[in-house]
Amino acid sequence: MKKTITLFLALVASMLTLQASAAMYIVGDGPFGGWTPSGGVEMTSQGGGTYTYSATVNGEVYFVFADGRSSLTGDAAWLDFNSNYRYGPSSGDQEVAVDGTWIATSKAGDHGAYYFSGNGSNYTFTFDEGNKRFKISSGGGEPVNPTTGNLYILGEAGGNSWDSNVGVPMTTADGNVFTAQVTFNGEHSEEDANVSYFSFTTKLSDSSDDWDAIRAYRLSPVADEGTNFWVTPSMLGNTIQLNELGVNVDVAFRIPAGTYTITVNVSGRTCVITRDSGGGVVAGKGWPAMYGGVMLQGFYWDSYDATKWTRLTEKADEIGQYFDLVWVPTRVAWMPTAVPAAWATCLSIG
Repeated sequence: MKKTITLFLALVASMLTLQASAAMYIVGDGPFGGWTPSGGVEMTSQGGGTYTYSATVNGEVYFVFADGRSSLTGDAAWLDFNSNYRYGPSSGDQEVAVDGTWIATSKAGDHGAYYFSGNGSNYTFTFDEGNKRFKISSGGGEPVNPTTGNLYILGEAGGNSWDSNVGVPMTTADGNVFTAQVTFNGEHSEEDANVSYFSFTTKLSDSSDDWDAIRAYRLSPVADEGTNFWVTPSMLGNTIQLNELGVNVDVAFRIPAGTYTITVNVSGRTCVITRDSGGGVVAGKGWPAMYGGVMLQGFYWDSYDATKWTRLTEKADEIGQYFDLVWVPTRVAWMPTAVPAAWATCLSIG
């Protein structure tokens, strides 16, 4: 009887192991259909819980696997997707090899995604559900050479908008160092300035919204993930580091309205921006668009004891970590007919 029970349990365990999901998907950037809990591309079942999918990958892509799609909407859809369907790294984002090596995965919830940089070749993804692992193999094809001998300014340069087939061409003498003088109109009225956004590409697409076609050719500034690169006065005339072609392509330069000369060294992955004109007072904002300092105006009614000169000089080292200049009204005896001779005292702490 004991042997019968043991064999029965072993058979049940074997059947559970071999039971495959009805479908398997890849969800993620570009060739994987975008980040949506109800989307992704469906992999082809090869039987026995093995699925495959092939795609051309240009540049850096992030992705996860899923054994189902959520039918819910909004935040509830992501919660459903992450809790019930998503396969990914157990902790944080994970860069993966594309040499056919098996990589362990698990239903890890919303802990991160896998990523790698494709060179425009065709890649085959194989998912082994029974053993919770996958591998990526390069299936050949002509790799992209993102250095084309051309360079364009993408985005809101010269009155353009964000279209993947439109850019301001830059001039070059050697196919490596490019330059252009370009005007940014400041399409966005933001808290400190009217600004425009732009980046670079060595190739334009055939249609206005085919960003996947030029992903491997795009050149963007180095910045923290999810943030844009702010062009400030301290950056003007200095070398700005750029990413590798096709990497972190969603990052853009943020620049105040004006006319600038931009020089890019493609092989060196560097950029230099100088201002030719513009950067004056922004209408309705009250300070220069390219202002590099911050002045603290500190006063309130009857604040003499807290803001008098001797008290501030004692705190100069502390305040100087955050402000370049402090402006405080001097104490005035406010009489009905009095006109103060001195309105303020400036303390330089830079």
